[in-house]
Amino acid sequence: MSKNSPVQWNRRMRQVAEDALAACDFIRGPRCTVEADEALFGKRKSNRGRVLHPQWVLGGVCRETGECFLEPVDDRKTNTLVPLIRRHVLPGSTIITDEWRSYYRLKDYGYTHLRVNHSANFVDKKTKANTQMIESLWNQAKHGHKVRYGTRRSSLASDLREFMWRRKLRRCEDCFAAVLEKVAALSSPQ
Repeated sequence: MSKNSPVQWNRRMRQVAEDALAACDFIRGPRCTVEADEALFGKRKSNRGRVLHPQWVLGGVCRETGECFLEPVDDRKTNTLVPLIRRHVLPGSTIITDEWRSYYRLKDYGYTHLRVNHSANFVDKKTKANTQMIESLWNQAKHGHKVRYGTRRSSLASDLREFMWRRKLRRCEDCFAAVLEKVAALSSPQ
């Protein structure tokens, strides 16, 4: 076996994951509840470590199924965030966000939009809305990314897709068979 074989297999498996994720773009719905938020990857804590170029990532997680999406974004403007949410979440769903102004137009696209004011409380007293699942997702994604790959920005998009794929596979009864099925589907002549 060549010393490059593990690297080639890793790249191939990432391609399998990317293709499988592209085939099911939407979080299942409609009428599901999705928590959405943006987070900064690669930020230094307490001015320790080397200076990095941080990257914003938009994410969402479905409360009912645990399905998620994570997308690197250039900025946190409405014209950036709303189209990505529309690409991943079917209209008719409920979306819970923080008070970031860029999310205010979600109701114009057929979503029920609930907001949580984090400076006042973690759970909205009237609607009981909260963003605890997406905060947990950020913790898992950031920790896994840093442990496995460090904080290289160049590979962040690919690392996030791998994280989503691993998360999707955790619900499978036989993960190995699920991976082989995807490999076979990609390898077979069309």
